[in-house]
Amino acid sequence: MQKRKKHGNLKRWLLSGLAVFAAVGLLCCALFVLRTVRSNDESRSSHPSQNSQAGALALQKSNLYKERDRLQREYANRIQGMGTATLLFTQPDASFMEIVAPMLQESNLTGMIAFSTDFYPGAEGCITPSEYQQLEEAGWEVCLMWDGKTQLSEWMSAMTQRLTDAGITPSLTVYVPEGLYDQALLAQARELKLHVLIHHGESVEETTQHTLNVDDVCTPLAISWHVDNASKYVDSVTSTGGSIVLEVKDEILQDESYSRLFQSMLETLVKWRDADKLHMVTIEQAISYRRGVLTESMELEEELRRQLEALDLQIEAIDEQIAALRRSE
Repeated sequence: MQKRKKHGNLKRWLLSGLAVFAAVGLLCCALFVLRTVRSNDESRSSHPSQNSQAGALALQKSNLYKERDRLQREYANRIQGMGTATLLFTQPDASFMEIVAPMLQESNLTGMIAFSTDFYPGAEGCITPSEYQQLEEAGWEVCLMWDGKTQLSEWMSAMTQRLTDAGITPSLTVYVPEGLYDQALLAQARELKLHVLIHHGESVEETTQHTLNVDDVCTPLAISWHVDNASKYVDSVTSTGGSIVLEVKDEILQDESYSRLFQSMLETLVKWRDADKLHMVTIEQAISYRRGVLTESMELEEELRRQLEALDLQIEAIDEQIAALRRSE
């Protein structure tokens, strides 16, 4: 019986030990779980702050890239400059002063008039010397229209004398009608020290994307104003910063339908001019403007480079801050 009592006591001690061991184990597990939960809570409480900072930095970086793109577009337009268009009237007859000149004066526009071998102030059917004087005072320019019948040098000599006799200062701008131009004329123009040689382009693309060359004899390209889609050609000039001459034959304007079409074209040109999309100028003004654009473009390119470098430094600094946040996670 005493042996059975000892066995019972041993059993109770074992059960008590197991109970204590189990209690200690549960306590350890509870402590571990508590520590894990607390660690997760701390992690969750710190990550929102880091995520918020990263998000704000990413937004700043995106805005800097947008500003970079905006500057490049803005400076590209300024460096390119606006397109220019010039109206050229090749037969300024007596009706020119009655119909065309008042129409352009109302729109605050001027242009060029062309004189030829048989058509100059004082000649039959042409404007008078006094009418020409009025146009010159209003800002109009003059060019000489070559007929292709004689050598350019011979014709130029005769025209110079004819205009001098009429009391008009000879022009060093020559217009070559469609179909008469070839590269040999450019060499002759250099020999004669002409300033401008206007001619028709070989293609629409060449004409509408032409930029004035101002370091040599200037060779503006022309189209007839009443050709199909003339307004689209001029619209192309506005987007490329090119230059175009619109040839107008005055006798066409005496036809009522052509007169209405011409008025519509003028309204379109004035709309583009007033929207600062196009300069409506004479040839000399177009050349002067293009020289100014070329001079300013070097300064603008340097100005753009400095601004882009400053933005790139800000973007690099933000990248470093984002990288530091990622390392600290």
